[in-house]
Amino acid sequence: MKWRKKRMHRALNVTAMANNMLLIEFDTGEKKRFDCSKLIEKSSLYKDLSDETYFQGVYVDEMGIISWEDAVNLDPYMVYEESIATNEINCDK
Repeated sequence: MKWRKKRMHRALNVTAMANNMLLIEFDTGEKKRFDCSKLIEKSSLYKDLSDETYFQGVYVDEMGIISWEDAVNLDPYMVYEESIATNEINCDK
């Protein structure tokens, strides 16, 4: 069995949008949308993301990982794979 190494995509920019959506620019040059609603529903770890003020505090850390205060962060591989391509032009805050 051959193991394939997963390519870890780094986030460069992230913007919190309405309805628990994130707009993310990756190091591939792609801009994608990620819906955090499912995470909030499935796990108490992400319950704070339902607070709009807290959700707006999203940032990209030095490793290219999407994060919030208190060490809440998202797996970059999962976010990249489960996000949807978008035609948004500007991903800056």
